[in-house]
Amino acid sequence: MEILHYHGVNLRNHWLIMHPGATAPSRRYPVEGFAEVARRLHRDNGYQIILTGSEEDKPILEGIRETCGVPTVTFGGMTNIEQVAALIAICPGLIWTPMADEMVAAGQGDALKGMEKMIPMGRVGRPEEIASAVLWLCSDAASYVTGQSISVDGGFVMR
Repeated sequence: MEILHYHGVNLRNHWLIMHPGATAPSRRYPVEGFAEVARRLHRDNGYQIILTGSEEDKPILEGIRETCGVPTVTFGGMTNIEQVAALIAICPGLIWTPMADEMVAAGQGDALKGMEKMIPMGRVGRPEEIASAVLWLCSDAASYVTGQSISVDGGFVMR
C-alpha cells in the first residue's frame, strides 16, 4: 500500500487496478476498451485508476492513459508480480479465454477437460463472470467490503 500512497493514490477513496498487458498477441485486447472502462469508472464512480504491467506493457499502458482522458497512476515496469498480487481482490479460476481456444486448437483439449473436471461446478468460467464480480466490488452494494480476496472459481478452492 505504501507504493500507492507514494504515487498519490488516496487510499481513503475507491481505486481500481487495471492490468491489461499480455505477452501473447491473441490475449491482447484493444486499448480503447480498457480506456472506456477507465473513463466510465472514474466519471461515474470516482475511481482512481491504477495501471500495471511489465516493461513490455508500457506502450499499452501509455495508450490507455492517453485515450481514457482521466487521471491515472501508471506502474508499467515498476512493480513485481508479488506487489501487484497483494493489491488484487479477485482470484479467478479457470476462465474460457482466447488462450483456452488456443489450447483446443493445439490439441490440448483433453488437458483442458481434465482441469474442468476438477471444478465442483463442472464447467469453465466465462470472462463476464469475473467482470460481474469486479462490478459488484465497484458498486455501492460492496461499499463495506475491504481487504478481501474473492475467489471466482466455480468452487475450486473449496473442493
